[in-house]
Amino acid sequence: MKKIQTLTLIIIAHLIYLPDNIAYSNPLKKNTWYIGNKIGLPRYNNIITYINEIITCNNTNEEICNSHIGFGTFIGYHTDQCFGFELGYNWLGQITYSNEEIKSSFEVQNIDISTKLYHPIIHDSINIYTKIGGAIWHASIKNSYHDHTNKIHHLNINDTSISPLLSFGIEYTIKKQWTTRLEYQKINNVGNIHSIGAQSNHTMINLNILYYFI
Repeated sequence: MKKIQTLTLIIIAHLIYLPDNIAYSNPLKKNTWYIGNKIGLPRYNNIITYINEIITCNNTNEEICNSHIGFGTFIGYHTDQCFGFELGYNWLGQITYSNEEIKSSFEVQNIDISTKLYHPIIHDSINIYTKIGGAIWHASIKNSYHDHTNKIHHLNINDTSISPLLSFGIEYTIKKQWTTRLEYQKINNVGNIHSIGAQSNHTMINLNILYYFI
């Protein structure tokens, strides 16, 4: 939680204290392509494990539920000032959990496609937006356990499926071709309790930098 608060304060300070003499120009025009990268703080919420144990994300389990870092890259296209599409790749982070019998690590990556809706709010330099779409995720779980002779065994299991994606955020135009944005993203039901033994709802707060081809 402290990491999320720190990241939010950095963005707010960035928005407030940029020099006033920068000439802003909203890049949200018709037929505009853009590319970008993101980095963020991922979180796996209420993980269901292979023994149907639910790891509830609270103060006791914060270190389990919070992965260290997530990142991604994307490409997008604006059809006009209020509507666009986006295609991206994300690595959603890795977590580790265990009990007396087994130790497991769980990680997810995905490709997503979404429709993006914009609304400018301040002098063509700040926009709010939402993205609705789907995420094709690939989940991997690595299990380590001891047999009756105390020999260590490793078992890797993978699964791929699709889940709904929802995100919303705020964008700030730094210069004509450069924009930064702060985004909250949620993907429901990544992983599968029946096929790989782990399932969770995933969220990530991320910071993005975008370049527009205008």
